[in-house]
Amino acid sequence: MSGLSRKVNISENTNVLEEEKNPKGSLYKTVQTGIVPDKTERFEVSSEEKSHSSEIFTETTAISEVTRSLIHFFGEDVFLSLKNNPNINIPYVNIGIPLDDWVEKGLKTLFSYENIIEIGKRLTIQLVHNKNELNQQKIELEKTRQQLKEALQLNETLEGFKHKMGTQIRSSIPLLDVINIFIGIDPVTRNLTNILKESLEKPSDTVAPFILGFCHGWIGLKSYLIAPGESEEIWIRKTNEQIAKLLLHMTGLFIPQRRDVLNEVAKLVSLHSHKYDFISPEDSLQIDPKLHKAEGLGSLTFREAVSFVVVNRITRQTIIYADIKV
Repeated sequence: MSGLSRKVNISENTNVLEEEKNPKGSLYKTVQTGIVPDKTERFEVSSEEKSHSSEIFTETTAISEVTRSLIHFFGEDVFLSLKNNPNINIPYVNIGIPLDDWVEKGLKTLFSYENIIEIGKRLTIQLVHNKNELNQQKIELEKTRQQLKEALQLNETLEGFKHKMGTQIRSSIPLLDVINIFIGIDPVTRNLTNILKESLEKPSDTVAPFILGFCHGWIGLKSYLIAPGESEEIWIRKTNEQIAKLLLHMTGLFIPQRRDVLNEVAKLVSLHSHKYDFISPEDSLQIDPKLHKAEGLGSLTFREAVSFVVVNRITRQTIIYADIKV
């Protein structure tokens, strides 16, 4: 019989080479296993770790300490699985002793006393080494947390300074220059630029916040005003999300030119689509279920748009309904 069905017998008297006594007179039976402790260090060990292992593993504590260390290092499940393996006949399985006693008896059966001492020292060195590494990692983690905390505090300070300076800069730069810088004077955006400049002819408390908010949102939208590199269906949805961000910067800001500005934005965005047109909902403030998400609004009119309508250029079928605020 072969494979997993083959049973391996390890009896208390199998292949015993010698019996020797420890200073207390206990017998330890050495089984020839072909396993010799490797004396080559596999990691850097400090003199403190070596000293610690020598202090723990004395002649009187070796076996119990090795047993506890093995169970701690590998886990109880490993030894329980070995003990309960039906394919291996191991001594002491059926005498109902605790797991640590069973592991200890197994050690006495398989290894010489000197080898048990050596195993114990190496296990302790590894455990101490792991503990030292864990403590070092905790120290490094705490340093990282402190650095992150300081970085966040610095970022808050910089954001406050940036906001303060931004307010001063915006108040010191003429709005006409803001329009020319952020919207541009090229032929494509000329109509939009002219509409915004027209708003400067009748100054009000709303004009400056409107222009600054629009320019802020326009910067993000401009990056999407390119020929779609992905499927156009995905592109129109991502672009409408950017339009929603633009409208967010204009929330509650109304000037006489607002409707014309948004209509011009719709035309500019539509130029970059092959199959779809974008429509500003604010061209008419009457709620139209064919264009707007109007379910449950309980009103015939709305106050402002949250996103644009998108329709098929040929069939005029609505592809994306506009979100609105009543």
